[in-house]
Amino acid sequence: MITCLLCLAWQDVISPSQVTWQAIPQIPGLEVCWAVGEESEPGLYLILVRMAPGTSIPPHTHPDARITTVIEGSIEVRFDQPVTRTMVLQAGESYVAPAHRFHAVVSPKGGIYKETGMGPTATAIPKPQP
Repeated sequence: MITCLLCLAWQDVISPSQVTWQAIPQIPGLEVCWAVGEESEPGLYLILVRMAPGTSIPPHTHPDARITTVIEGSIEVRFDQPVTRTMVLQAGESYVAPAHRFHAVVSPKGGIYKETGMGPTATAIPKPQP
């Protein structure tokens, strides 16, 4: 999946304007940067996520709980399938995505957020039903 693009020492400053972003081909408009840690490794990780206006991440789960904080712009988070709860978060606001709980993320106007958790982790996007 995604490899560590920028592994920084703990004392380094991590700024979205200075990291190396990697496009996710399966989701146009989505870019990520593993700023701390790696997806397959145990321990603390920090992922930066940038969504172009109109980008939508389909319903998915993670094996671990994640704390997400919006840095810039806004995102809309939709929980469960079918959707039972929707939250709109602005810059500076946070939420927790519990382990194994379906959620989707949409950014009508674009946004940058960071996700923190304890690895190893993964993202499971189920195949659409015919």
